[in-house]
Amino acid sequence: MQIIHITDATIAAGKAAFQSYRTACLCGPSADIYVQGLRRQTGLAVIPGAIVACIEQGMTTEDEILNGVARLSLCRRSTVRSVLVGLSGEDPERHLWCADKNGTFKRLGRSNPSVLLAA
Repeated sequence: MQIIHITDATIAAGKAAFQSYRTACLCGPSADIYVQGLRRQTGLAVIPGAIVACIEQGMTTEDEILNGVARLSLCRRSTVRSVLVGLSGEDPERHLWCADKNGTFKRLGRSNPSVLLAA
């Protein structure tokens, strides 16, 4: 089990990875991101920030978030779902987002619960 301490820097890194991936998808392999030699960030550590970026960009349903973040992070949808569900709830001390009755996710105010545990 990998343990990731979520901080504002963790969220910022995930958001940056989301934006880089989005630029690459829109502009293709000749995008400035490749010219500058920036490597695509992937893996479990970028998932929380990438989910935040998805929600902020209007991708708020579970399927939209799972599809986008799984492609970006190169992680399985089940891994992304475990992070999405694990950090979802109404307590801003422990959660980053919550889902309404329609299954639409929205961001909570606090950016750093103590620790994320994920497989």
